Amino acid sequence: MKYLIITEGKICQQLASNFIPELERFDIRNDIEVFNTPLKNFTATLKKSVPDLIIVFGGSSSHKIVRLARKNGVKSCFFYQSLLSPNQIPEEENSHNHKLYPDLPPIKTNQPLDGSLLIDVLRKTNRVDTYDSTTVSLASLRESKWITKVCERLSQMNENINFKKVVVSSGLEEAIIEIQKSHAVIAVDQFSNILAALSNSPLINVYQEKIFTKAQNRLSKVNEMLDKNVVGNYSNKNIALISEQLDRILNDYNYSAGMMDDFQQLKSIIGTQPFSRVVAQEVVNWLET
Repeated sequence: MKYLIITEGKICQQLASNFIPELERFDIRNDIEVFNTPLKNFTATLKKSVPDLIIVFGGSSSHKIVRLARKNGVKSCFFYQSLLSPNQIPEEENSHNHKLYPDLPPIKTNQPLDGSLLIDVLRKTNRVDTYDSTTVSLASLRESKWITKVCERLSQMNENINFKKVVVSSGLEEAIIEIQKSHAVIAVDQFSNILAALSNSPLINVYQEKIFTKAQNRLSKVNEMLDKNVVGNYSNKNIALISEQLDRILNDYNYSAGMMDDFQQLKSIIGTQPFSRVVAQEVVNWLET
């Protein structure tokens, strides 16, 4: 089978890195081409050579590639990464020519997924011991000046804690290791929020004031999926409250242990099967029928 795999950005490339070897495992005569490309180049590529299947790893902006595949009568799989998307795609169902694999199940449903690409990456990342000195990671998808300011202010108020910025887009596996080595995590976006929880790291969420004021508790995907207030949400202006919550996480064992129990429930909602292997076999069987 001929496969055309398209990844949207560095994180999606890393998420796809577990799936591609599994696809090769179940289709030993495969012809796989992988690339990141603007839509106009993709259109030209499709005109030159039509694949048996187009596989897309990305957020809402990649949905147009899936629509283009449908328009041209090409089968497609979309590994939709909602946590990387500023906008959501329209609800859709699997069909004869299209399969959708979301990163998270619909909110407040009793049907877990078979797992996720992110959990696959977490599974293969070697666990490490925590730092000797108390360390808190500020995890974010990308660099931002306001995150640096929060880090500096927290360092001034908590001289006994080492605060480190962790930029997930710079390297997903490296970010996971830094998060696991830390004693607590401050997450500043939805992806980092879920990543820290699935890494079994006690955490709090901190957002820019204008976003925090508008959305409040709806900012926490962990809280939304568990339908209860597990992770505290704070504005970047409330440094004193952030410090107070960090102190509780670091020094109240029962509180942080309870949070860990809730994170195990989150994993059961998403699913913990070897997702890439299960789906790769499913996709190959689907194409052969």
